Amino acid sequence: MPPNTALIGVGNVRLEFNPKADEITYGESRTWSPLNIEGECYIENIEIYCKNGRYCIHDDGHNKFQGTTHYYKNVRTIYEFSDVDAQGRRLGFNNTIGNGIAQGAKFVFEDCHFEFKGSDSHSAFYTHESGSQPGPQSYLTFINCTFLGGAGNPRTVRLQNLATANIRVETTFENCTIEGGLYLTIYKETSAQHFDVTVRRSGNPPVQIDKPEDNKYPVKFEE
Repeated sequence: MPPNTALIGVGNVRLEFNPKADEITYGESRTWSPLNIEGECYIENIEIYCKNGRYCIHDDGHNKFQGTTHYYKNVRTIYEFSDVDAQGRRLGFNNTIGNGIAQGAKFVFEDCHFEFKGSDSHSAFYTHESGSQPGPQSYLTFINCTFLGGAGNPRTVRLQNLATANIRVETTFENCTIEGGLYLTIYKETSAQHFDVTVRRSGNPPVQIDKPEDNKYPVKFEE
C-alpha cells in the first residue's frame, strides 16, 4: 500500500488470504500478506483473515519512514495456524501481525482485535523496533484492544528488540484484554530491552523478559 494512504471499510469489509497448501509455494507463503504497509497510514473498519500467508498485516518500512503515524481503528485480524507443505515445512510466519517500528514513529491501535487460532505458542501481535544510531523516541499504543492467543500462551504479545542503538519505545496497553502473556525478547546479543511498557487497566498478564538483569524498563501495571 502506498505511503499516506487511508483505507476505510464501509459496511462489512473482509480481506481473506487462504490458499490451500498446494496452491502456494513455501517462499510465497512467507512473503505475501493480505495487507502490506511501509509508510504513514490510516486503516479503519476492516476484518482480515489469513492462513498459509506471512501475516494478516505486514507493516514494516525497515526504519525508512521515520516520524510517521500508523493509525488502526476497529481492525479485526485472525490468523489460523498454517498447513505444512509436501516437504513437511510449515507455511507462513504464523504471527497475526508483523510490525517494524521506525525511529520516531507512532503506532496506534484503537478498538482492534488480534487473534491467533490453532496453537498456543505463536503470537497474536508481533512487533520490533529499529535503529543502529540513536534517534527520537517511538510510540506503540493500544486502546480498547483484544489479544487472543490462548490462556497458556506466554507470547501472545511479542515485543522483539533488534536495534543496536540505545533507543526507547513508549508502549501502552490501556483498557485492553490480553489472553496469554507478554514476551519481551532480544534477537541480537548486541541489543537490549527498549520497550518501556505500561499495562493500564488491562489485567495482570504474565511477563517473560530476556536478560531481566539488564532491563532498565520494568513493566508497570496501573489500575
